[in-house]
Amino acid sequence: AIIHKSKEKLLVDEGKYLQFLCNRVDCEYTKRTERGKDIYTWENTDISKVEDEDAVLDGYDMYAWVMMSSLKDWTSVSDWYLDKTYRRLEPNYEVQTITDSIITPEMTEKEKIVTIYNYITKEINYSFVSFLQSNFIPKRPGATCSAKIGDCKDVASLMISMLRHVGIESYYVLVKTRNFISAEPVPSLWFDHVIVGYMFEGKMHYMDLTTDFYPYYAVHEGDSDAWALLIKEGSNEVFNLPNDHLDPNKSLFDVEVNAKFGLDRTVDLTVNTNSKGVVGGYMRERLDGMTEEDRRKFISQYFGESVFENLKILDYNFGEIKGITAPLESKFEFKSEKFLDKISRFYVFEIPYMRTITRMTELLPEKRYNNLDLHQVMDIYPNIQVVNIEMPEGYGLSEVPQSVKMNNDFFDYEVRYESTPKGMKVYRKLNFKDRLVKAEDYARFKELYLQLVEADSLKLAMER
Repeated sequence: AIIHKSKEKLLVDEGKYLQFLCNRVDCEYTKRTERGKDIYTWENTDISKVEDEDAVLDGYDMYAWVMMSSLKDWTSVSDWYLDKTYRRLEPNYEVQTITDSIITPEMTEKEKIVTIYNYITKEINYSFVSFLQSNFIPKRPGATCSAKIGDCKDVASLMISMLRHVGIESYYVLVKTRNFISAEPVPSLWFDHVIVGYMFEGKMHYMDLTTDFYPYYAVHEGDSDAWALLIKEGSNEVFNLPNDHLDPNKSLFDVEVNAKFGLDRTVDLTVNTNSKGVVGGYMRERLDGMTEEDRRKFISQYFGESVFENLKILDYNFGEIKGITAPLESKFEFKSEKFLDKISRFYVFEIPYMRTITRMTELLPEKRYNNLDLHQVMDIYPNIQVVNIEMPEGYGLSEVPQSVKMNNDFFDYEVRYESTPKGMKVYRKLNFKDRLVKAEDYARFKELYLQLVEADSLKLAMER
């Protein structure tokens, strides 16, 4: 229910430093001192009721709250973790021996980083459950090597230990994954993950050792753009991790479709895909361990969704599923019956994209009360699709449509059409800029999103 009036008081020792972060309430307060105590008072009226909606990114975003901290900056947190992990990174004989066995003198610094990352990713099993010490203190790297299992801080410790053994500067990075709030937190221990930061070519880079198939150069969806703290002497500020999930230079679903139309209304398709970075890691983790039957179901659900009513899988080859660093290169052959509609002398069709933006029920309400997580609603990886359409001899487009370009705060979208001697070619590119749409921006996003749906579902016609 709506809270008509709310009043909270906080009593602390006089002169105690405090800072505050507020959500869905006015953060203004009054303060008075009485008998050695500072008394803070918040008064709010008409606090909105909690609205339960789908696709909420932040678990606490829908609630009204005040978060407080007695820390002036993040130095205390960084120093605390340095103290907790003191001498934890020293490699024992086993760690040194393993590192020296996989690293050779002629390797470049990049090759050393990739080799160590791939070794830990493949040889050490990640477990969500904390072992031995606590939620904060990692095992020693030698113990992780011996047991071949560890949680996030354990595998991070092993990676840092091995990198430092070969002379590469590296550190712990505490992460607040994006399931609490998107706002910058006040200094606290509100972290739920640990990854690795390392110096390469004069710049800090980041890697998460808790995945099996994501490449070393891209942190996964849960880490992307999350708040993080580098555990290093003098570190006093949190920062946002790079948004590798949506960076087309690091993650890209690149598709080439060769489509051949038949006058019997069929289309034959040869599809080549190149899944790079987070996209490749996601695909590999989904496919690993699947039966052939499950993989065929995955293809049916993932490719041509909403475009084809009946997509028959003739052949497929996913490529090197067990790989890590290189993009996943896959090839498919499909056939679809009754793809074209015959209307008078025209054959009407949609562009045979493999991935499109469709009307999702979560994006149709008139109003949104909570921030929206697009990643829960649709596939938002950067993608490029090139579609080459071969039409029957003597047939061509009735009209070549105008190119479309949409550049806004939420996404960049481009479609170009051109006639070719055998039919037509379509170039489509879509890059989302963030997975989070704030509630106050929802109406504007919805308007642009519906324009995107319309552009993706454009119908064209061919005639003799």
